[in-house]
Amino acid sequence: LSVEQALGDGWATTVHADDRAAVFNEWGRAAAEGREFAMEFRLRRLDGGIRQVHSLARAIRGDDGVVSGFVGTVEDVTEARDAQRRLRESEQFLDRTGRVAGVGGWELDLIDGSVKWSDQTCRIHEVEPGHQATFAEAVSYYAPEARAAIREALDRAIDSGAPYDLELPMTTARGRQVWVRSVGEVVYANGRAVRAFGAFQDVTWRHDAERALRDSNRLLTQLYEQTPAMMHSIDIDGLLLSVSDRWLDVMGHTRDEVIGRRAVEFFTDESRRLRLHDLQRLWADGHHTSGVLQVKRRDGRVLDIVASAIVQYDEDGRALRALVVTDDVTELLARTAELRREQVQRADVERYAAELDALLAERNEMLNVLAHEVRQPLNNASAALQSAAAALAGERSRGDAAERLQRAQGVMQAVMSGVDNTLAVAALLGSGQPVSRQDSDVDIDTLLAVAVGDMPLAERERVQIERVAETRTASMDMSLLRLALRNLLANALRYSPAGSSVTLRVTDSDRPLALVLDVIDRGSGIEPELLPRLFERGTRGRHPSGRASHGLGLYIVRRVLELQGGRAELVSTGPGGTTMRLWIAQGVEAGDTNQ
Repeated sequence: LSVEQALGDGWATTVHADDRAAVFNEWGRAAAEGREFAMEFRLRRLDGGIRQVHSLARAIRGDDGVVSGFVGTVEDVTEARDAQRRLRESEQFLDRTGRVAGVGGWELDLIDGSVKWSDQTCRIHEVEPGHQATFAEAVSYYAPEARAAIREALDRAIDSGAPYDLELPMTTARGRQVWVRSVGEVVYANGRAVRAFGAFQDVTWRHDAERALRDSNRLLTQLYEQTPAMMHSIDIDGLLLSVSDRWLDVMGHTRDEVIGRRAVEFFTDESRRLRLHDLQRLWADGHHTSGVLQVKRRDGRVLDIVASAIVQYDEDGRALRALVVTDDVTELLARTAELRREQVQRADVERYAAELDALLAERNEMLNVLAHEVRQPLNNASAALQSAAAALAGERSRGDAAERLQRAQGVMQAVMSGVDNTLAVAALLGSGQPVSRQDSDVDIDTLLAVAVGDMPLAERERVQIERVAETRTASMDMSLLRLALRNLLANALRYSPAGSSVTLRVTDSDRPLALVLDVIDRGSGIEPELLPRLFERGTRGRHPSGRASHGLGLYIVRRVLELQGGRAELVSTGPGGTTMRLWIAQGVEAGDTNQ
C-alpha cells in the first residue's frame, strides 16, 4: 500500500477475510480497555499474495492518563511460521520413521550436560515419550561393564572427531535385559566440542539370532561328526567346513587333512568338471541332487557316489553354507549293471518286435486298400465292357459303344492311379528315408506332359499350363514328382465344376532356391474342418460323386516333397477355388525351403 492508501481505514482492507472478524473484535476490546493489542493474522496484498504477520500495539496515554492513541509494529513472520511448520512435520516424520524402523535419536550438550531423547529412544528405554534424562541417568541404564566402554568411546570421539559405533547390554526402566546399538558423532564450534548426537537401536533380536545360530552350528558340527551318514558342509567358495566320521572312514582321510580344502579336489578329473557345474546350480537354486559322480579315496580307489545338497541362508537371504549328504553307490551300481544290460536287451527285442508288428500291420492295411482299390473299379470296368459288347452285338451306334469303352478305359485308369498310390505308401513312402536324386536333370516340360497325360483323355484339355519360369531342367526324382502332380491334378479336376479349367503354373524362386509348381482349380474350396489335418493320411473330403476315398492323395504329395527336401502347402482356398503349391528344392539350399 502507499501511505495514502494505508491511512485511515485503508490498512483494514488488507486483513484476510477469514481473519477480519477476529482481528477487529480483538482490536475493539484492546482499544476499549486501553490494553496492549497482540495478535497474529493474515494479510492479503494488493497483488493477491498472502502473508502471515504479528502485530503488537501499546496504548499512548496523556498526563491525565486518558488513552489518546496507540503505537505499534507489524512484523512479517511468514517464512518463520513456514519454517516452524516444516520443522514440526519433519519431527513428526522422523518420529514415525524411527518408530517403524526401531531407530531412535539422542543429543548430548557437552557444555551443560543436558540430554535430549527422541520418542523412539524413550520407548527403547521403556520410559514415557518426552522424558529427558540427565547424562548420569542415561549411562546408568547400561550394564556396569558397559558404562566404561561408552564413556571411553565418547572421550575418544571428542579427542579425535571420529564417530563411534557400539553394541552394549542394557537394562530398561522396567528391568528388561536388552542389547542396544549406539552410534555417536561430535559437533565442534570454534575448535571446541559442544555437542554429541547419534542414533539408538534395540538389536536384541539379532544377538538372540546370532546366539541361536552359534548354538545351532555347534550342534550341527556335532551331528556332522557323529552321524552314520557321509555328510559334509562347504562354504560359498567350495571349501570344506566340516565332515562326518563316516565320510572320513569311507574316503580314508583324517579330519585335519581335509578341513579347509576344496571339496572338488576329491573328484576324478571328469567328475570335477560336472561337480563344478552342479555347484553353480546349487548356489543359484538353493538345492541340487547330482547324477552319479566319481571320487578318489586316499588309496587311489575310485568310488561312485550321488550327492544331495541344500543351501543354508542368513536372515538377509545371503548364502552361508551348503549341507551335503553323499551316498556311496559303488556296490549298487556293480550289482545292477548286469540287470540293466539285460533290461536294455529285452527292451531292444520288444522294440524290434513292435516295429515288425507295426510294419506288418501297415503292409496288411495297404494290401487291403489295394484289394479294394482294384476289385471295385475292375467290376465297374467289366460292366462297362460288357455293356459296350452288348451295344456292338445289338448293332447299336458306334458312338454309344465308344462312349462305353471310353468309360471303361477311365475306370481302368482310375484303377492304375489307385494302385500306384497304394503301392507308393506301402513301399517307398512308408520307409521314411530320403530319396537319392538319380534323375538330377529332369526336363520340366516332359514332367508336365507326362503328368497331364496321366489324366483321363476327356479331362486333359481342361489342364492349362502357365509357364512363368524360363528354367528348362530341374533336379528331382521324376517318378515321385509325377505321382505328386497326378494326385494334385486329379483332385483339382474332380472338385472343380465340369468343364472348368485347371491351371498348372511353373515358377522358380531364388530364396530359397527352388522350382515352384502351383495347381489352381475353380472349385468351391476345402471344408474348414479339414484344413488342420489336410496332408495327413486318411483325410477325406466330400467327393462330388459321393464315392469314398482312402485319403491317400495329399498325404502322398506331402511325403513325396519331404523325401526330396521340399514341401507341399495350401496357398489359398475358398469359394473362388483352391491353390496348392509344391516347393522342389534345388542346389545347395535343397532341404531349406522353409526360409
